[in-house]
Amino acid sequence: MRIFVGIDTGINGACVALNEHACLVGCRDLPHYKEIPCYRKEKPRSVLDINKLKVWLDSLGDIHRIAVEESPSFNQGVVSAATSGFNNGMLHATCINLVGKEKFQTVAPKMWQNYLFDEATQDTGWSKEKSIAFAKREHGDLILFEKPKRTADGFADASHIAMWCLEQYKHEVLTQNYST
Repeated sequence: MRIFVGIDTGINGACVALNEHACLVGCRDLPHYKEIPCYRKEKPRSVLDINKLKVWLDSLGDIHRIAVEESPSFNQGVVSAATSGFNNGMLHATCINLVGKEKFQTVAPKMWQNYLFDEATQDTGWSKEKSIAFAKREHGDLILFEKPKRTADGFADASHIAMWCLEQYKHEVLTQNYST
């Protein structure tokens, strides 16, 4: 069975895996560990634990596509922006190494939001609460969309990113079938 993974990046980010029927088959928070960078001895930074993430991704089986939300470093300080860039670079390299460049995508938040929920958000915009509500409607009242509140949005967004990834695949298959 083909697996489609969506990843919402950041310290409270998450990963969600859907099968080709849009059923949730796996999820986990983005694993991090604390590290003292050489340039800032008094305060640790949060580094993405690529080894733990790779173990989880490997456990999923046939990953057909991975989509990662782009995370621009707006309103971040120099250290936060550098750490975010470092973590995203490691994440992208790990995903590309696992599935290949042709099966890896990045997606801007507005792109997946507009693609999946354009009509539902035209008047009022997007919010964490809407993301969680849409995820519950699609996948049920799962605890991962409830608690802890700080990560519920990450799991909800990751589920939508995985759905966007699946929908992109379906669109490509239809386009290929139509052109042949």
